[in-house]
Amino acid sequence: ALIGGIRLVMGLVTALLVTAPLGAAPLGASPPQDPATPSGASQATGESLPWLAGVGARLQLRHTWETPEDRHTTAVQRGRIWARGEAQDRFTYLLQAEVAGSSIRLLDAQLSTPVVGPIHLTVGQGKAPFGRQQLNSSGALSLVDRSLADGRFTPARRAGIKVHGMSSNGRVTWAAGRFEARGVGDDPGISGRSMTAGRIVATPFGPYPAVESALGIPDGPRLALGVAGLTTTEDRGGKAVGLTRWNAETALRAGRVQVVSELFREVPGTSGEAAHLAESSEVERVWPRAWGGYVQMGVLVRSLSHEVVARHSWIRADSLETEERESLGGGNQGDSFETGIGYTRYLDGHRAKLQGDVHRLRETASGATGTRIRLQVTLTLW
Repeated sequence: ALIGGIRLVMGLVTALLVTAPLGAAPLGASPPQDPATPSGASQATGESLPWLAGVGARLQLRHTWETPEDRHTTAVQRGRIWARGEAQDRFTYLLQAEVAGSSIRLLDAQLSTPVVGPIHLTVGQGKAPFGRQQLNSSGALSLVDRSLADGRFTPARRAGIKVHGMSSNGRVTWAAGRFEARGVGDDPGISGRSMTAGRIVATPFGPYPAVESALGIPDGPRLALGVAGLTTTEDRGGKAVGLTRWNAETALRAGRVQVVSELFREVPGTSGEAAHLAESSEVERVWPRAWGGYVQMGVLVRSLSHEVVARHSWIRADSLETEERESLGGGNQGDSFETGIGYTRYLDGHRAKLQGDVHRLRETASGATGTRIRLQVTLTLW
C-alpha cells in the first residue's frame, strides 16, 4: 500500500507542475534544507518559469590506479542533472537523474509540503535520514569519495515517506521516516520488509550543513552533534535477519580547519521472517555484530583555495573467526581498513575543483593489502 501511494503521489508531480499558476507566490515557510539536495543550481526567473526555482548538472571524471594489480580505469564517475522548485503555493519538489552510458537512472523524486508549523512531510524517492557523509552531496566532499565505513553501513536511496523539521533558531534539525527495504542500486537478491530510520542533529553555535571543508568560514566556530538509527529486515540467500544500526556523528569547523567523524554499530536479531534462525546466537553466527567509522581532518591553505585532507576508516566484526563466518555464509567477512591523504584545488568552491587522493587498503579476511590512487575533476555545468 505504501508503494502504491508513493507511485500515485509521484505520478501527480507532472500534473502539478503543468497546472502551477503563473503568479504562484513563494511558500510561507520553506522546508528545512536537506544536505542531500544538490547545490549550485542556476536560478530561473519567476517571470519565465514560476514553478522552477533552479536547474543544474554536475559532471565528475575520475581516473583510478590500483596496486598491486597495476590496474588503471578512467570513468565518468557521476553525470547528474536536477531540477527543484515550487508548485501550487504549497509544494516543493526535487527531481534528480543520473546519466550513465546510454541509460538514465532516477535518483531523487520528492514532493514536500508543510504540515504544522515547522514540520514538513516528504514523499517519494531519496536518501533516508542516516549518516552525515551519506546525506552530504557527492559534489561537496573534501576527498574524492566517501569513506569505507559509509559504504558499508549507510542505506542507498529508496522510496518512502518522512517527516522532518527544525527548531525556530535553526540549531536542531530532525527527520524520521519509513522506507522500502531495497534501495536504488542494491543487489537484486536483497529483499525484506520496510526500513525505519531517524536522525537528530544539534548545532549549538549556529546552522552547520553537512557540506565538507571549511569553505565559507563563519564568524565563529561551528559544531554539529548528532545520532541516528535504523531498523530493517534483509533476506539474503534464504536467510532473513533483522538488522539494527546506530550512528553517532561529530563535526567541528574552526578557522581553516574542519574535523568530521562518524561511528556505526550494526546488531543482527531474529525476525518473524527468520523462524529457522530462532536463536540469537545462531543469527550472529551468520551476521556477526559489526562496527566501524572514520575520522577525517581537512585544512585550507594558500588563500583558502587549496585543502589538504587526511582520513582513516575501518570496519570490524565482533564475533567468530573469519574462517567460521565464511563456512556459514556470513555477509560480514573479516575486518577492513583504509588510511589516506588527499589534496583539493578549489577553482570555484565545490562547483569546480580538482582532487587527488592516495589510500592504503588492508583486509584481514584475505590478508590482502593494496594502494589506490585517484584523480578527479568536478564541474557544475550550470
